Amino acid sequence: MRNCYAREINCYTGTRRRGYVKDYVSPHIRDRNKRMCDVLRGRTERERKNLKMGKKKAQEIINGMQSLDSKTRLKYMKELKVLCEIIGMEKTKEELIEFLYNIIEDDSDVLIELSNNLIFLTNFINNVNNCYFLCDLILSFIITYEKEINMNGYNAFKNYIHKCDCNTLVNIIYPRIIKLANNDSDNYRIGVSKIIPIIIERCIFEDQAKYMKTFINLFLDLCQDQSILVKKSCCDRFCDFLQILKRYRELIHNCKYSSFRRDLHCEAFKGVDTHCRGDPHEAVEQKDISKAESGMRSESKGNKHRVQELEKREEGQAGQAGQAGQAGQAGQAEQAGHAEDAGHAEDAGQEKGDVKGDAKSCGAAFSSIDGAHPDLCSVTCEAPPSKSYAETEKKKIFVDRLWEKAQEIYCSFFYPVHGLDEVQISAVSILSGILSIDENFVRNVENILTSICKDDSWRVRAVLANNIHEILKSRKDKNLSMIILLLLKDIDSNVRSIILNNLNKILVNTKININVIEEIFDDLKRDIDKLKKVNLNQTYLFVYIKFLILYHFLI
Repeated sequence: MRNCYAREINCYTGTRRRGYVKDYVSPHIRDRNKRMCDVLRGRTERERKNLKMGKKKAQEIINGMQSLDSKTRLKYMKELKVLCEIIGMEKTKEELIEFLYNIIEDDSDVLIELSNNLIFLTNFINNVNNCYFLCDLILSFIITYEKEINMNGYNAFKNYIHKCDCNTLVNIIYPRIIKLANNDSDNYRIGVSKIIPIIIERCIFEDQAKYMKTFINLFLDLCQDQSILVKKSCCDRFCDFLQILKRYRELIHNCKYSSFRRDLHCEAFKGVDTHCRGDPHEAVEQKDISKAESGMRSESKGNKHRVQELEKREEGQAGQAGQAGQAGQAGQAEQAGHAEDAGHAEDAGQEKGDVKGDAKSCGAAFSSIDGAHPDLCSVTCEAPPSKSYAETEKKKIFVDRLWEKAQEIYCSFFYPVHGLDEVQISAVSILSGILSIDENFVRNVENILTSICKDDSWRVRAVLANNIHEILKSRKDKNLSMIILLLLKDIDSNVRSIILNNLNKILVNTKININVIEEIFDDLKRDIDKLKKVNLNQTYLFVYIKFLILYHFLI
């Protein structure tokens, strides 16, 4: 050991120690030894320079972001990605996010540039959990009035919430959303109304019934807000909300299939991990499910037949349960005499309740809003049912009441608020999307559209004229043909021009009563005759082309 230390090379002085004697080494050998030492330490001269330059560059970017000149701040804000690469993921999560959140910025260009990097920040940080300032940073852009900044914050929140775990949802996101929704500022409530459907979807996926009810009621309350802008924002997101609510409602009402299968194979699922995030098909494939039991699960046989079959299969087990009840209650002769009958009644009641389904199993199969519809036949449950028939029915009643309340709220959007038509315009523009989700969701569609054709606001009528072909495509009802005629006879030239532009789409994609077409034909002919008299050549040519299209359609 002493010899090893004695022969150690001093890389920076170029000397070799032999006891206390220092030998002379030439300069080129000293340089070579220094380079070798750098290699041994895993750091070349270039890497050392790059590290030093990187730290200097990072400090320059941070100082530039705090400059008094807005152009300088914008210049260095564009180098945010470079800064993240220099300081690394951990410092970005622990220090940079807080620094960006605490920046007081009033220049819209700088804010837009920062909002453009929100998705990058959520992706760059591998683990977004327990990062409080990241949630605050994203929400601060969602509640901003500028549309571009707001949309960037919305897209970043969609990316962020799918990376969070349950603890982050409950401890960080949910409390902040509820607090913003109760704020007096309209911008806060507008921003929250845009992201609540995403939160409801995640609550259902995580099977968080308490928070799901809270945010559904919160969204419906915001739909009835006194602020017109808040109501308009809710109306703009109503399609997303309705799609989530409809799929959850279908799962609640169709869970009779999954719970029925669970009852048949409750013993088979013991010891098998059927967590909601796993593949439900794996647990089923591991067990031998007979074709007879599969046939019993078919909905075509009806709930009554399935319950009767189950009662026959469980009759022997129910008898044993009745005998066990008699042995356990030997001192009560009167109750023991009816134990077997009570056992049968209890089993039958439980089976009927299970046939109705368990809402808790629905959240496991709930897919994302952009994904495909969930396979109702693949829903599985972790444990045997413990809720009664009455409790299960209460869940269905609750969802049905929410559905009816949503219907009433959406119909209220078609009427002016304080004499203003912003909410009406939004409601008419999404009507085709609402009908594509559920064509029976809007009650008395014909009466509503007729009232819109007679509305005082020409802008509302113009929006209807621009979307009527999509509405008729979603709701194939010949009785709605009169709406086209009313729009063609509108007193405003802008409305008539829009409906004429869309006339070919209406005739090709929808079914219209032939009598209505003939009446439209006569109206166009009269318009052409009037235009001939005043010599409006361009307008005449335009209407004449539409006339030829309609004439060709009639032939």
